[in-house]
Amino acid sequence: MILVNLMEKTTSKNVIIGFLSTGKLGSLVMKSLLQEGYVVKIVTRNKKSEEIDSLKKLGAEIHNFDFVNYDAIKNLLTENCSIYIGNIYLRKINENIIELIKKSEKKIRQIIFISGANPREISRAHGELEDFEKKIIQELPISTILKPTMIFGLKDDKNIERIIKFLKKSPFFPIVGNGKTYYQPIHYLDLKNIILLVFKKNNLNGKRIKISGRDKIEYEKIIKIIRKKIKSKSILIKLPQKLLYFLSLFIEKIFRFKMPTEKIKNIHIDRSADNDVEIKNLNYNIQSFESRLDESLNNFYD
Repeated sequence: MILVNLMEKTTSKNVIIGFLSTGKLGSLVMKSLLQEGYVVKIVTRNKKSEEIDSLKKLGAEIHNFDFVNYDAIKNLLTENCSIYIGNIYLRKINENIIELIKKSEKKIRQIIFISGANPREISRAHGELEDFEKKIIQELPISTILKPTMIFGLKDDKNIERIIKFLKKSPFFPIVGNGKTYYQPIHYLDLKNIILLVFKKNNLNGKRIKISGRDKIEYEKIIKIIRKKIKSKSILIKLPQKLLYFLSLFIEKIFRFKMPTEKIKNIHIDRSADNDVEIKNLNYNIQSFESRLDESLNNFYD
């Protein structure tokens, strides 16, 4: 019985090849797959890091390549394996990986790409990204492209933790515009759990799927929730968006100093994105923003 279980555990159906998978999200996904008994082979340019060492201790195979010699990488692909590509924005690397997969004689079970859900209005590159996603689905119909909204919840998440640090240090917290812009942040752990469920599905190929948090929240409310939980005395100050935008343009033009002009211009645009039906059908219970924030304040944020 033990021998049979071991053979089942190491079948190609349980092999995951991870590209661009040693960042915050990718590492969480790879660790969980290892804990569930998958054989995980990670292709990385980094020879050493804390995350790589951690994954290696859990049993991951680490393969160092410079993403140029793709002939060497193709030997890692096994019949009926799955592939995880954790950053669709690295266009050139992704194009090379796609060509590698297309040339491979191995039958790949599924490919999961991680993209983003920013609306067209706030991303100059949105059109190019959409075209690239469509190209991926056309050339590799076994692909599923997951598009999460703002991700938060781990140390240095560059989103919620940045707000927390500012509220702790500054007596004032500036809000550009009226603060009514909607966000739908999703916690790293919820996103990771959803990705694991997608790996176990066979009917999501050829889909581009939005993933969001449970709660649709105005930006000002997010700030007030955080301020209350960390007992910050920082005063919220609303700054007129149009005035800041034209001031930013003036500074860029006169002083040649780079300003977040486009970010200021688009600060009012809705960032929420309801979960697509494919995610709803997974019947996963996404945790509330406040409960996940409490967890992060206790375990991940300083």
